[in-house]
Amino acid sequence: MTKVIGIAGKGGTGKTTFAALLIMELAKKGTVLAVDADPNYNLNGPLGVGVTSTIGRSRDKALENVPDGVSKADFMKLELERSLVEGNGFDLIVMGRPEGPGCYCYPNALIREYVAMLQKGYDFVVIDNEAGLEHLSRRTTSSLDVVFVMSQPTRAGIMTAERIAALMKEMRISVGRTMLVMNMAEAATPVDGMELAGTIPMDEELAALGEEGRPLAQLSTHSTAAKAVRSIALKAGLI
Repeated sequence: MTKVIGIAGKGGTGKTTFAALLIMELAKKGTVLAVDADPNYNLNGPLGVGVTSTIGRSRDKALENVPDGVSKADFMKLELERSLVEGNGFDLIVMGRPEGPGCYCYPNALIREYVAMLQKGYDFVVIDNEAGLEHLSRRTTSSLDVVFVMSQPTRAGIMTAERIAALMKEMRISVGRTMLVMNMAEAATPVDGMELAGTIPMDEELAALGEEGRPLAQLSTHSTAAKAVRSIALKAGLI
């Protein structure tokens, strides 16, 4: 049965890096569908794959350039299939943003429907959400086995983590486990409503790869961050 994992948190807390490390770890155990649900997408960078199309661009094509004799639904399905990027042990789909006029409502609905259709063919789905709380109010992620809420050991990060946990309860989003990940920390600060998944320490090797724009697959087996993410995946019952 497919396990669906969401990642949320304040901007700058390391969500995308954590998502990439988790995807690479899960890919050792099964097939992974990676979903970049941030309009300002960048998950492909640490995963080391290119992106030629997004759901946002597919939406624009379906609204403006449907060939004669082809239904909008069929054309959209074809465009979405073209948006799927194959990686090493994972596939990636990117939300992006509409390039033409209009809100994100339609792309958000599309990503829900498309992920629901695709996920049966994968062991894991990992959704890297945009910063803050907006993705939850749009119901981009409506039913998940695990939500990892990222924070750093700062007052602002912890307050945002608490608000995310509270909002998920208020909106009655179906979540099996809500787990706190404290990034760039040696010890964790408890947050009401969440169990502690673990901490990720500062990792100079990881930081160097990020500064150089190199994929995280180039991390050595000694990476403290990669080891921490592996422990978090184990505690969450994912591997």
